[in-house]
Amino acid sequence: KVLEKVDQAGDTLAGCLCFLTDAVAGLPDELDRRNVPWVTVNRSKEHASHNFVTHEAFRGGRLIGRCFARMGYERVAILSNALGAGASTGDKFHGFMDGWVEAGMPSRNVDFIHCVTGYEDVGHDAFLAHVKKFGPPRAVFAAGDFLALGAIRACRELGLAVPEQVAIIGSTGLEIAAYSHPSMTVLDTPMEQIGADAAQMLLEMAREGVRRMSGRYAMANLTIRESCPIPADVLEHEQAEIDRSS
Repeated sequence: KVLEKVDQAGDTLAGCLCFLTDAVAGLPDELDRRNVPWVTVNRSKEHASHNFVTHEAFRGGRLIGRCFARMGYERVAILSNALGAGASTGDKFHGFMDGWVEAGMPSRNVDFIHCVTGYEDVGHDAFLAHVKKFGPPRAVFAAGDFLALGAIRACRELGLAVPEQVAIIGSTGLEIAAYSHPSMTVLDTPMEQIGADAAQMLLEMAREGVRRMSGRYAMANLTIRESCPIPADVLEHEQAEIDRSS
């Protein structure tokens, strides 16, 4: 259906801004065949180097992994939907593992809890089932805020105090995170900035008559709230360590 619209537009189409899902994963290749400029939000493929705008999810995940290790959390979990193309979940996961391991913690102490979608009820059910089978992790890094909210609800039902028994971090930066109970620490996704940068790249490609431009990254900040109160000195130290090694 998308390609029908593209073909109908013909030469009047300046380009396409794509947020890829499984249903349209092959769209960039089809646009290349039609010589239509395109830009994706997040990378179109895992190792893509061009035609995308995303945020520094790898760096953010790495920072969280280092902070969890520095705070002495011996067993942690990543609550995530699929690590597919068109999403930043893979960057968050690989960044976290990089930071966790380089801080001296064993990879076997990280549980991956797979969720079929990023919805709150899915995060709740997946985390609840995991805890009942394996016991609670000391901290959770969720691939999205709704998954994190589901984990917080599951903790409440299980009588687990957040953050005293289970610390939880989300990674979307939705306004609702500030009003959850407890308020939620998040890795912010600068969605407006990503959209503006992607539109700017697409305009530049159309104006210059090119079909490839290097990918661009927007800053992703960690907002500290009640669900995982990372001490300021820990955060500052780990940020400095990442800066030195980058």
